[in-house]
Amino acid sequence: MPQEQRPSILHSPESLRTLTLKDGRKVSLSLCGDPTGRPVFFLHPIQGNRFMPLTMHKAASSLQLNIIAPDRPGIGSSSPLPCRTVQQYPADITEICQQLGIKQFSVMASSAGTLYALALTLAPETRDMIVGKVTLVAPWLPPSSRPPGFGGLLALLGGWTPLPLLQAFVGFTNSRVVAQSRTRPVTDLMTRSNAQEVAAFAADPGNDAIYKAMINEWTGSLAGIMQEMQLCTERSNPLHFNYCQDVTAPIRVFMGTADAVMVYSHVQHWAQHAAAGNVELITVEGGTHDGLMHTHKTAAIEALAADLQQHR
Repeated sequence: MPQEQRPSILHSPESLRTLTLKDGRKVSLSLCGDPTGRPVFFLHPIQGNRFMPLTMHKAASSLQLNIIAPDRPGIGSSSPLPCRTVQQYPADITEICQQLGIKQFSVMASSAGTLYALALTLAPETRDMIVGKVTLVAPWLPPSSRPPGFGGLLALLGGWTPLPLLQAFVGFTNSRVVAQSRTRPVTDLMTRSNAQEVAAFAADPGNDAIYKAMINEWTGSLAGIMQEMQLCTERSNPLHFNYCQDVTAPIRVFMGTADAVMVYSHVQHWAQHAAAGNVELITVEGGTHDGLMHTHKTAAIEALAADLQQHR
């Protein structure tokens, strides 16, 4: 897609859609890449949403992949679902598949999306629909799946800070970034990414408009973001499965050694101690939690496309 046309994908009815589930909830989602290609669900991080994978449109099109990115409950324009659990999410994906006519799909996720990606591999209604390795970029490990010790500064803060204080902090920082994004390029706000990651983001000028659209929805999604943080840290509900002991589906992980949110050695421990020996760890020297998607999203979907070639 030519650079000057890229921002128009933000307003395309083919790219941005809303579905109604059986219980009446609305699910907003984006579709990008090749509309006739092999389906790939992208499960976003806590502060991501359906806009995030639109930056992969050109690469996905060339690889004949159709990327589907739903906003989880309370995020973006999706209806909230009070007291939801990670285990409930495969039912939403099943309904989306039914409405879109999808019988098999691949899975890509980043950060908090990892919880839901792995839940799909365990749920009876979805586990046999997954094709290829579940591909994770800068994954999140909940406390119950980490080795002894704390999982990074932000993980520690999210797990122990009183909820009202945490919500006030997240609301303040998000509002500040939203305000700054209206007058400054997104690259100015990428303070937790390394220089290579910022350069990779800036290489496609269309990324700025897409990420600004994503950032603009943070304020209205604060309740959903807080719900996600509680699920990630298992403060509101235990995950009920362990990454090492219970997940046996094939997994591919891109993980940066400079990740300040998740400790690299904890992800390495998962790869080394997975009961089924099913985790392929791809180490990215100096890669960060926020920026790894910018340097490795294409490598991730290329790996998925290669998986799918073996399943034709």
